[in-house]
Amino acid sequence: MKKKKNSVLIRSKRLKDICEIISGHQFRHKISISSSGEYRILLYKDVNVEKGLVEKVITRSDVEKLDKARLLRKDDVLIIAKGHYPRAVYIPKVDEKIVVSSFFYIIRTFKGKILPEYLTWYLNSEKLKNYLEKTSTGTTIPHLKMKDLEEVKIPLLPLTKQRRIIKMNALLDIEQRLIRKILRLRKVLINEAIKKEIRR
Repeated sequence: MKKKKNSVLIRSKRLKDICEIISGHQFRHKISISSSGEYRILLYKDVNVEKGLVEKVITRSDVEKLDKARLLRKDDVLIIAKGHYPRAVYIPKVDEKIVVSSFFYIIRTFKGKILPEYLTWYLNSEKLKNYLEKTSTGTTIPHLKMKDLEEVKIPLLPLTKQRRIIKMNALLDIEQRLIRKILRLRKVLINEAIKKEIRR
């Protein structure tokens, strides 16, 4: 008689139990832009939603009564709090003093519990994306509530498995970029061929 294989029990933890979640800085007045300002301000327009990355942060300003916890740090995970697409963005490095605005929540993982890249991958999965979109409230500009984000259940895999998933996802990203590049080049070649046919 064959022995049954032991099934791996995957524990799920609430996000608030394995991470610190901080709301971005709430500016009470319109941001006063200053080229000599001490801080750069991370705004919604600085994030490439499709690619899931922070592009150049341009806005510079001085900020009063700033809680230093709202300064962007290496290995932070940002999730868009306001808008139709609550995407998560991983921050691999930070070179300047950047204040995270209230368009985002800052998620800081507890070391030894979960890897930030794995968390980013899971928050951007179709299952979580659909859940976060449904729980966001508001008609004009949907808003993701802190309490709903805190209760999100994350499958807590061993760190070795988390690292494997991160590597596989990175390879998938590379493959997708190459496919897009090939399609762009093919489009250029076809358009050139069409132009030649027209000139004949």
